[in-house]
Amino acid sequence: MSHKIENARENLLRSGSEALISGGYDNLNIKALAARCGMATGTFYQYFHSKDDLVMQIVYESCKVIPENIRSISRNDWGLHRKLEYVYEQFRAYQKTYLRMKIGVLRLSEDYEKLRAKVMAEINAAVEDLLKDEIRRGNLELKASAETAAYLLTHFLFSIGRDADPDFKEIWTCMNFKE
Repeated sequence: MSHKIENARENLLRSGSEALISGGYDNLNIKALAARCGMATGTFYQYFHSKDDLVMQIVYESCKVIPENIRSISRNDWGLHRKLEYVYEQFRAYQKTYLRMKIGVLRLSEDYEKLRAKVMAEINAAVEDLLKDEIRRGNLELKASAETAAYLLTHFLFSIGRDADPDFKEIWTCMNFKE
């Protein structure tokens, strides 16, 4: 007789994330993961199509907190430098956790692209709100729209953090913002 496993999807995501972080993509084993969660391997496939689908969901769950975190500091009195440094730190934390795991081997499914586009749009919107708030406070003047600046800033900070590991002071100097 089969039994209902409480929070099965959440348990798979949590245990899968732990296994992914500790062992990397190549060592994430679906059969072992299902056993650790107290279920048959077939039950795993009721919640995820494949290992790649699980990893995609783990990464998405991790990424979707970034815009929430950015919004949480948007209206405090840190100043633009510290706020943008915080955004950069959010990206670096994500990258240090996931990019070293070779998750680039994921099959870039249409579903993954939709989730990635959704979370990037949410991050852009959070950074745009942050910039608009700094403009309202009189702490920032932009020559471009806040939307364009947020898009460029988000992608710049994300890619520079992925490809190199510069100190934020160097990045700040290059951006030529005034404090």
